[in-house]
Formats: sequence, structure tokens, C-alpha cells
Amino acid sequence: EAQYSGLRAAQELEGRFVTIEGAEWPAEYFTDAMWFEDWPDQLLARGIALDPSKGKADKVGDDSAFVWGGVDRQACLWVDADLDNTRDVARQAVRMFELYAYYRPDGVGFEPDNLGLFAELFRRLQAERRMTLPIYGIPHGGVNKEVRIRRLTGHLSRGKVRVRDTPGGRRLVAQLRDFPQAEHDDAVDALEMLERLLTRLLMGKRPADKSQPQISR
Repeated sequence: EAQYSGLRAAQELEGRFVTIEGAEWPAEYFTDAMWFEDWPDQLLARGIALDPSKGKADKVGDDSAFVWGGVDRQACLWVDADLDNTRDVARQAVRMFELYAYYRPDGVGFEPDNLGLFAELFRRLQAERRMTLPIYGIPHGGVNKEVRIRRLTGHLSRGKVRVRDTPGGRRLVAQLRDFPQAEHDDAVDALEMLERLLTRLLMGKRPADKSQPQISR
């Protein structure tokens, strides 16, 4: 109560979706209909995307952001998220294997520049757990991050993003509401990467070698 006032208080303390000055998307894109509890049975493709937030440009306190979910026949994204700013690279690698064992996606996505952080850790974990991750490189092609994230506008404007009602899911929606004014956008960045990963999966592109933690070109 001491921290928030005005519209921000209505949003954070009362749970109302309001329009924050400078936000990319209006409050009406974020309604109670966005939330879900149980995963739908019929998803055409499922994936996990990770923004490790360990690069040179990342701010202190940035989260490692996992966003996972799938796309249905109506092109609706169903997603959940897990954010933590205390995980080092080794703990992020372990968390990826935990999520993969739990969700069993068709692919996991990384920006190619980040894969080197995890390659040796993944080789060890794959041997220990007898589990191979279907890893896809999802290059940004030099496109500015804010421009990439704005590609989500079509999904959001048509109500085609559903978010699981979990602590991580609520933090994801908070970052979406406030983008680009939010202090952090790691989960939003991972969501946009997941959308591109799911598109690749629907197109049938597969990793060249599933036996090694290599990226698919």
C-alpha cells in the first residue's frame, strides 16, 4: 500500500486491469477470460522457451524466465511461466530438464548466442538422466527486442493468449500489461520466443541431431 498509488494501486492491490501511461497495449486486452487452470487436451504443438538473462546487456536483478505451453487449432497460445533472479546457469539447466520431464514438449528454444552457456551442462544432464532435449535455435535476426515483442499484438488483440493462473503466469501478465514501461521484460521476451518456436514446430522443422545438445538451423 505504501509502494503503489493511483492506477498502479488499482492494478497491483485491487487486481484490476487498468491502462498504465506509456504501455503498449490497452487494459481491455487483459481480462479475466485470459486466465485458465487446466491445460487443454488438444494442442497442436508444445514448447519451452528460456530467456536466461545472463548476457552483457542484461540488468542486475533480471530473471531467468521460462515460458512454456502450446498452440491450439484456433491459433490460441496457452502458456505458463517460471521466473527467478537467483538461478545461476547450472540451476537453470537443471530447471530446464525438470520442466521437460514434467511437460514433455515437442521442442525447447534458445537464442543461438545463449546455447553456449548450457552446452556442456546439457551434455552431462542428458547422460545422467538419459533424457535428450529437442533443442531449437531461435535467432532474432538482428530485430530489436521491443519490435519482436510487439509482434504479440495480433494474439493479444484477438484474445488469443491464455495464461495459467500461477505466480509465474501472473508475473508474465504484469510484464505484458506494463510493456515497455516495466522494469523487467524477461518473461515477455521468452513468450515471444515461444511463439516463434511453436511456429517452427508447426512447420515440421526438427533438430538435425537429437543425440547432442545442438541447435536446429
